[in-house]
Amino acid sequence: MTYVVQITGIFCIGLTILSLFEFNVSFEGIFSTMTSCLFNIGPGFAEVGPSQNYDFYHDHTKIFLSLIMIMGRLELYAILALFTASLWKRFS
Repeated sequence: MTYVVQITGIFCIGLTILSLFEFNVSFEGIFSTMTSCLFNIGPGFAEVGPSQNYDFYHDHTKIFLSLIMIMGRLELYAILALFTASLWKRFS
C-alpha cells in the first residue's frame, strides 16, 4: 500500500470521527480543520478561518485534534514507512 493511500485513509477516518464529534460544524469547517491539523497548512476556512480559532470545539475534540497535529508534525511518512511490508522485505 502506498503512502498516499495510507495518508488518505487516515485523513478520511479523521474526517469521519471529527464529523461524529462535532455535528454542528459545516463540512467545509471540518475538512479545513483536518487539513490544517494533519498537514500543517495554517489557518482553515469557515469556522476555523484566519479570524477564528478552535475554542468552540469540545474538549474531547481538541484532544483528538492534538493527536492529529502530533501525527502531522512527526512527519507521518516516516511512521507509515515502518508499517510498509516492502520496506521490511527489502532490508531483511
